[in-house]
Amino acid sequence: MNPDYCVGRYRLAQVYLDTELTEQALEEIERVIADERCPIQDAHRVAGIAKMRLGLGSDAGQSFESCLQMAPRSCLAGACRQFLSLASTVSSSEPPDRSLPKSPADNALAASEP
Repeated sequence: MNPDYCVGRYRLAQVYLDTELTEQALEEIERVIADERCPIQDAHRVAGIAKMRLGLGSDAGQSFESCLQMAPRSCLAGACRQFLSLASTVSSSEPPDRSLPKSPADNALAASEP
């Protein structure tokens, strides 16, 4: 894959995350975030979710904070705010929780279930 293709690399990471290849998702999304030419706000959300699934709560919180800083009034910032509050409950000493939501829509759906 062309390393300059930010959106392609971001979407590949999302596919990895959706198929529970969490380590690969985190590796790919960190490449996107590290590239100054790729200012994709949702990449920070994806990184945060991957880190939460791996039990890295404080690192996940930093990713969600970065998401908020990029565009604090965006719709995505609201989802990052929700995930940030979840990340604060996940400590690095806890085992990974692979059942965490895959997207803000999944999070809303999970919250509405009895």
